[in-house]
Parts: sequence; C-alpha cells; structure tokens
Amino acid sequence: MEWPVASTFGNILQRAGLTSRKRKKRRATPYSEPFSEVTAPNQLWCMDFKGYFATGDGSRCDPFTITDAHSRYLIRCQIVSRMDLSQVRAICEAAMREYGMPSRIRTDNGAPFAGTGLLGLSKLSLGWMKLGITHERIQPGRPQQNGRHERMHRTLKEETTKPAALTLRLQQKKFDRFRQDFNYERPHEGLNNATPGSIYQPSSMTLPRNLIEYVHPKGFELRRVNNSGDISWHKDRVFISEVFRFEILGFEQVQEDFYKVYFRDVETGEFDAEALRFRSVQVMR
Repeated sequence: MEWPVASTFGNILQRAGLTSRKRKKRRATPYSEPFSEVTAPNQLWCMDFKGYFATGDGSRCDPFTITDAHSRYLIRCQIVSRMDLSQVRAICEAAMREYGMPSRIRTDNGAPFAGTGLLGLSKLSLGWMKLGITHERIQPGRPQQNGRHERMHRTLKEETTKPAALTLRLQQKKFDRFRQDFNYERPHEGLNNATPGSIYQPSSMTLPRNLIEYVHPKGFELRRVNNSGDISWHKDRVFISEVFRFEILGFEQVQEDFYKVYFRDVETGEFDAEALRFRSVQVMR
C-alpha cells in the first residue's frame, strides 16, 4: 500500500477543522529595559506623537511632543505635516539648540524613532548615539512605561481638541497657549504643586555644531559600511546593516578569526572572519 503524500494529509485535516493556520509573526523591534531613575532635569526627555485628529476644515493634524521627564516641562508641541525622519530630526535639533541635550531619550518602537533591524536602530536613533545620547525604547503595548508623557497627552487632548480649531495654523496657536499654561501657570501635584517652568533648567550639554571624530582604541581594525550595508573584508564583502551606511565600525579581535564589532563605544555584534558571518548582539529584555 502506498501512503498519501504529506500535503494530502494536511488537506484532509484542514477540511475536518483539525488544523489551525500558523500566523506569521511580525518582526518586533527590540526594547531596552530596565530604565534608570530620573532625579534631575534633562536626564531623560520623552517623545511621541499624540495621535492624529481633524481640524474644523478637515485637515489632518499630527502633533509631535517632547517633555522633560523630571520636571514635566513641555519642550515642544508642534504639528508636523509628515511623521518622518526629516521633520522629527529638525524639531529635535531645534529643541536641543534651545535647551541643550538630554542624557537619554525615551520613545516607543515606531518609526522614525526605531527600526526592526539591527538593535532596533533607525537613522534618528543612530544620530542620537553619535551625540552620546542613550535611546530607551518602551515595550510594545506598554505606554505606561512613558506614563508622565501619556498623562500630558490626555490633558492636551481634553483642552485643545474638544473642539479642534478650524485650521492647522489656529490649532498650533492653541497648542502654544496650552504649552505656556502647562509650563508656567499650572501647579502639578507630582511636583509638590510647583510648575514645570519653576523646576526646569536648560542642559549644560550643548548641541555641537560639528561632531567630533570618534577615535577607536588602538589595535582595532576599521571598516566603513557602504551604501548597501556591506563592509569589505580582504577580498570578500560581508553584510552588516543598512542603518550603518557610510559609518565606520571598529573590529576588536578577541580570538583568532573572531571579532567584537563596535559602533563608536557601543558593541553591536560579533564577526566570525572564517565563516564571514556577522551576528548582532542581543538587546537587554
């Protein structure tokens, strides 16, 4: 007797309702945990999009917000026409020129803050790394890990969008008035009834006009990543990640044909030179 092929068995079981279709898992962005305690201004800035709504004339409104976690100071509440890298980076840089740089930035795992590739990095968070800023990412579905920022968003929604202004220009004026009131007129119970503006002080770390070239330790082999995310290793090419395009990586030899790979002072992975295989490090969970 000749047995049916496996696909025939599968079809019989499926028709009988004895199988369940396996769902393809979405590749998740790694998150970073645990988070450090916040005890002073500019130790941590929190960033997010409030969530879009329509103004009176039907225009889509997407506010991007930045707060200082310690003082609750609302650094930015600005409408963007696109939730993309160029606009978010420009707003962040303007805020850092005005207030200095934070030590850490906390966001969710969405674009443009994070990616689904190597270490969850994006071009935006890579730029923060080059400035020496640590990027903290909350767990998916855990907005309470950015709780103070979320509470500000609820207040912002209640006081500026019900009803919304007629146009985007008028809506931005409502946001500007809210920011002034939130920072300087409104006591916060969590601040012993002080206002955020009475506690917040600009950072002593100023945004540099030009990045200082990073110098890897002596003995490291250096490789520049090309436009495709590859490095040249003698006569071969090895894929690392497109997020590091045009950046220099340092290779520290720890065994024969085995290296630790660094972007600046951050370990990003391991490289087996014999097998020509790069493997990223695991993000703390």
